[in-house]
Amino acid sequence: MMRFSRVVCIFFMMSVHLYPYGDNPSILNGGLLWPVGMIWVDFLGRASVATLSFVSGYLLWLALANKTILSILRQKFLVLIVPMMTWNVIFIAAAIIFLLLGANPDVLPDFRDPMAVVNAVTGVLGPTANYSLFFIRDLFVSSALIMLAWPLLRRAPIMLLVLVAGLTLFKLTEPVIFRPMILLFMLSGCLLHEKGLRLHELAVPRIALPIILGCSLLSVLVGAEAALLPGLLVTEARGFLLRLALIATILMIARVFVMRGMDAAVSAFESGAYLTYLSHVLLAKFLWEVFSAAGTNPNGVAYILYFLVTPVVIFWTARYAVTPLRRLPGFLPRMLTGKPRLTAVRARPAAYKGVKSSILNEKNDKGRGETRASRHPL
Repeated sequence: MMRFSRVVCIFFMMSVHLYPYGDNPSILNGGLLWPVGMIWVDFLGRASVATLSFVSGYLLWLALANKTILSILRQKFLVLIVPMMTWNVIFIAAAIIFLLLGANPDVLPDFRDPMAVVNAVTGVLGPTANYSLFFIRDLFVSSALIMLAWPLLRRAPIMLLVLVAGLTLFKLTEPVIFRPMILLFMLSGCLLHEKGLRLHELAVPRIALPIILGCSLLSVLVGAEAALLPGLLVTEARGFLLRLALIATILMIARVFVMRGMDAAVSAFESGAYLTYLSHVLLAKFLWEVFSAAGTNPNGVAYILYFLVTPVVIFWTARYAVTPLRRLPGFLPRMLTGKPRLTAVRARPAAYKGVKSSILNEKNDKGRGETRASRHPL
C-alpha cells in the first residue's frame, strides 16, 4: 500500500511544479478549467506533501525502534541531502546554459553573495534554487528534530504534538523549518505507530470516512468563524484539516486498489519514484520547450495534453534510468539517485535462490520491524 501511495503522491506533486503553473495564468489557473486545477493541483498536489510526510514519520518510528540515531541520521543524509544538493547543482548549471542561450531564468542565485549560493544548493537558511527540492531539506530537518525529541516523544507524545501544532498554526518554526506542516504530519505519523495503529487500519473505510467527513466539516466551521479568529490561524487550521482529510482519502483509495489487486501497474514505478521527484522540474521544463515549440499555449486546450502526459513521461524515464545510474562508478549513484551502487550478484542455484533467499528477506524485514518500502526516502 505504501508503494502505491508513494507513486500516486509524487505523480500529483509534480502537477504543482509543471510549467507555467503557479502565479502564471493558464487554462487550469484562472482559465476555463480552473476547477480541475483547483482539485488536481491545489488539493491533491499539495496534500500529497502531507501524505508523504505522514508516511515518512510512520516509517521513522520503525527505524528509531531498531537503529541508533546516528546511523539513521547518516543514512538520511546520504539518501536525502546528498542527491538534493546534486540536483540543485544540476538545476543551476541548466539555468546558466539557458542564460547563455539568451533566456532570462529567474532562479539563479546572486553569485556575489556566498550565502545565497550556499542556500541555493543546500537550503540551509533559505529556499533552494530548485524550489521543489526544498521539501527534502525540511523532511531531513524534521526527521532530525523528531530524533532529538525521541525521549520526550516516548514519555509525553500528546504534549509534544500540541506544542508542534501551536508552532505550526502560528508559523513560528523558521528558519529551522520553513514548512512546519511537514514536521507536524511527520510527528503525527510517528504517534500513529506509537499508539499501535497501522496504516492499513487507518485506511479502512469505517475509520477513514469519519476522518474525511469530520475534518471537512471542521474546516467549514473554522472558515465560518474566520471573523473571530486571526487570519493566519484560520488559514493554517483549515489547511491542516483539509490535508488530514486528503491523507485519509489517499490511503483509503490505495487500500482499495491493493485489496482488489489493481496496484501492480502503478507500484511497478516505485523503484524510480525518488529519481522522478529529484529530476521532474528539469524534465518538465524540457518537455514544455518541446510542446511550446509545437505551438502549445498555456491558455489553450492543448495544454491539458502537456499537463497529463508530462508526469507519465517523467515516471517512465526515471523508471528505466535509475538502474543504469546506479551502475555508475564510485559515489555517483548516491549523488544522483540517493541509492547505493548496484553490484553484480553471484548466481545461486535455482532452488536455493527461489526459496531460501525470499524467506530470509521476509524474516529480516520483519525482524528489523521494517518493510522494503520503509527503506525508500519518499
